Amino acid sequence: MKSIAVLIICVCVILSSCTSNRYIDIQVLNPAALTLSTNLTNLYIIEGLKPTELSNLSIIKTRYPRLNYYNQLTNSFNLNLKKNLEESPLFQHTAISIKKAKEVLMETSNLPNQLKEKQMVIFPGFGLVIDTSHLHVYSNEYGYAYIVFSLFKVDISNLQANTILDTHQFQDTLIWEIQNYSDLRQLPKEAIFEIGKIAAKKYANHIAPYWTTEERQLFYSNNSLMRGGYNKFVTNDYEGAKAVWEKLYETGTRRLAAKSAFNIALACELLDDLDHCEEWLKRSIKSMQYIEATSYLKIIEKRKAIRPVLNRQIK
Repeated sequence: MKSIAVLIICVCVILSSCTSNRYIDIQVLNPAALTLSTNLTNLYIIEGLKPTELSNLSIIKTRYPRLNYYNQLTNSFNLNLKKNLEESPLFQHTAISIKKAKEVLMETSNLPNQLKEKQMVIFPGFGLVIDTSHLHVYSNEYGYAYIVFSLFKVDISNLQANTILDTHQFQDTLIWEIQNYSDLRQLPKEAIFEIGKIAAKKYANHIAPYWTTEERQLFYSNNSLMRGGYNKFVTNDYEGAKAVWEKLYETGTRRLAAKSAFNIALACELLDDLDHCEEWLKRSIKSMQYIEATSYLKIIEKRKAIRPVLNRQIK
C-alpha cells in the first residue's frame, strides 16, 4: 500500500487580535469519482478527432477557419490533461502519451490480451458553442465582455475489453474581457487555452486522485509548553510537538488542555494518523466545546470515510 502522505506546503503565520491562532496550508489527497486499474503501463490520449455534433461556431464571424478554434481547444485540453495526470499518484508508473488513433492501433494491435489489459485510451470529444449575444458594457467604455459556452464529452476505454468504461460530459462557461469592440470578431487564443485547461483539470480529477490545498488552524499561547510544542511543530518535528503538548494536556487548565489536544490532532493528521487525530479532537471537545474542534472533527470524519476508496485507487 502506498503511503497516503499529507504534506505541508508552507506555514503561514498569522497573528490574530488575541495572538492565539496560527494557520497553515496542507495538501490533502482526494479520491477520483472513477476507480481505474492501478497497474496500467500505457495511457493514450487521442488527438486529431473531428468535432462532435455539438459543435457550433456559426455565431462567430471570423476570417480564420472555424476548425482552428476546435484544434486549439483540443490541443490545450490534451496537453493540460497529460500534465495533470502525470502529477497524480495513480499514474506514477504509467506512460502517458498523446497520439492519433491510427498510431495507437499500430502499437497495440499485436499485443497479447494480458498486456492489452494494461492499456487504456481516452477519447476527448468537444462541442464548442461561442455565444456573443450576452454582452455587457462596464463603466469603462472599453470594458466589453462575451461569454463562451463549451460542451465536453470524454470517453475512456480499455483495449482488452474494447468497451467504453466511462463517458463523462460537462459544460463550462467562461466570461472573457476584451479591450475593444473589434475584438468581438475574434476569439482570443487565451480564452480557448483557458477553456481547455479548466476542462482538463476537471476531467483529471474525475479519473485520478488529486491534491487540494486546505487550511488548518493551530492554537498558540505564551505558555512555555504550548510554545515549546509549537517550536517543534514548525520544524516538522510532529512527534516531538505531540510529546510536549501531551504534557500540557495532562497538567494544564481545561482551556489549555482543549487547545493542546486540538494541536495534537493536527500533528496526527500530518503524520497521516487519522484515527488518533479523531481521538484527540474528541478529547479537545470534551475538555471545552471549541467550535474549531467540532468543525475540524467533521473534516477528519469525512476524510476517514473516503479513505477506503482512496486506498483502492492507489494501492
